[in-house]
Amino acid sequence: MKKCIYIIIFFLYLLTFQAYSQTENKELIKRKILIFPFYNENEIKEYNYLENTIRDALRAKLQVKNLFLFANFNEIDEKIKNIQRKDLVYNDDTIIRTALKLGADVVLTGKYIIIKDKIMIIANSIDVLQKQSVISATVSGDTGIEIFSLIDNLSLNMTDKISQSFPKLEKSILEQLVEKQQKQHNITDEEEKIAAKIENEKKEDIKEINKKKPDYIKFRNCLGTGIGLTSGGLLCAIIGVIPLAVGFSMYDLVDASTAGSFFIDGTNAAIGVGAAFLSVGGIMLIIGIIMYPVAAHFYQKWKASLSSSELKIKPVFEFKNDIYTLGFAIKM
Repeated sequence: MKKCIYIIIFFLYLLTFQAYSQTENKELIKRKILIFPFYNENEIKEYNYLENTIRDALRAKLQVKNLFLFANFNEIDEKIKNIQRKDLVYNDDTIIRTALKLGADVVLTGKYIIIKDKIMIIANSIDVLQKQSVISATVSGDTGIEIFSLIDNLSLNMTDKISQSFPKLEKSILEQLVEKQQKQHNITDEEEKIAAKIENEKKEDIKEINKKKPDYIKFRNCLGTGIGLTSGGLLCAIIGVIPLAVGFSMYDLVDASTAGSFFIDGTNAAIGVGAAFLSVGGIMLIIGIIMYPVAAHFYQKWKASLSSSELKIKPVFEFKNDIYTLGFAIKM
């Protein structure tokens, strides 16, 4: 008799456990929304602040409904810092992959276009699980104080539409759909680790290059000094030739025995000034010319200290910005 009672209790326990599991799996949970900063289509810096202003307004209105979870803005900004903003509007694969990495299944993105004193704001929501755009809204008006009314109207419109279009889902169904999308897009922890490793290696490469910079700085300074001195020397020589030519021509035209002392002193002064300029110019030219081989020496020293991979990186952010106008440096 006792055995029968134990068996009945055991089966009742199994039924209770099964019912509890099914209830847990059928539990309705909120969808998680990722809201990207809005894209400034015209790249008008004066209105860059709207990127986050619109995002903040949308989240504030959606939070009132208490129907959704939200991806953290700081985590979003960290994840998208190396992604072009336009890709967060136009590149569906980038949008979906980013959302899956942040555990979101709904994306809210958009852009705004400003032409003179007019603005148009376009918002769009994407169902990550279905990989398609679901709803959108557009507002337009003036760029004055009316902008904030436009943002408020857009936020209310999108909030009502999103609340109706993205109801809660059963936990088991949502987990299955998310897992399916993650597999399709190869979203794995290993991928994240590899990406982080590559980024760290790039940072280390740049640090290593910066450690080897002194020879490059010496090369650049010597080259700049050489160009400055040779240019200044040529200018001084040109200036000096003029008074010299005037002074000697006056000597040839006038007899020194009959010319007044004032005329002779002026002629001598002109020749003296010209000679001084020529001398200074000559010295500057000589020093400037000497600086070129010195610069070449430091350049070769710097180049020899770099590996082949560093040589590919270095000219991009050094030569282009610093000495792209200097033919001598480019030819070396």
